[in-house]
Amino acid sequence: MRYKEPDMVATVKKQKTLHAKGSGFQICPLYLKSVPIFFIFIGAILLTGALAAPAAAQNSVANEDIQTFRIYPTDAGDTLRSIAGQKDVLRDPLKWILLYRLNRDELARLRFRPAQTADASLPAGMNMIFISPEEAGKQAVRKAAQKSWVVNLYSGSQEREIEALAVRLADECYNPYISRVSSKKNNLLRLRAGFFPDQNQAAAAGRRMIELLGLPEFWVVQAQDQEILEFSGYAD
Repeated sequence: MRYKEPDMVATVKKQKTLHAKGSGFQICPLYLKSVPIFFIFIGAILLTGALAAPAAAQNSVANEDIQTFRIYPTDAGDTLRSIAGQKDVLRDPLKWILLYRLNRDELARLRFRPAQTADASLPAGMNMIFISPEEAGKQAVRKAAQKSWVVNLYSGSQEREIEALAVRLADECYNPYISRVSSKKNNLLRLRAGFFPDQNQAAAAGRRMIELLGLPEFWVVQAQDQEILEFSGYAD
């Protein structure tokens, strides 16, 4: 099966922006139960930081410690895949799993089957939190020297199978991502999870992952620079 991107027209919307203090901001296991609660949480973090340190010290690290999130308000019929493919969101429909990770508690209420999560229609009025490619790129540059090892779990053409595996990993707080792999004979999809500081930690995580997913094997690799820049900025 050859992957074919769905036809879509990118809709430019007025998006809200959130700023989270602290480069160690964790999406998992903190669940985003609702956008208003998330606003309160972000406000509390910023207020705590403002009270805890002198203004001069804060200004010196401001560019390093602030994580920016954006909000995409859904229209009826939007899907994670179609949203991810829009030029003002993630610009790649395969990055729908990154949207899922950030919004999984809200999406869990819709009770989608894992293999259908990418293309299931979303109701209007959901506020989908995402990290822009530009922001992810800035975070990736900071992390490149620290975490470059990844776990390779699946390469194949079965789109639904790889999607179900990715959802399962995200539900267990791993950082999966899907990419295209081209060869002379065919085009495949590849599922990896990362990013880890060394080979041993990646291997330990890989053993847990294949047990979770019921897969026969895995291998660990040190990701190339382009892969790190494209995906590591979305990881916790």
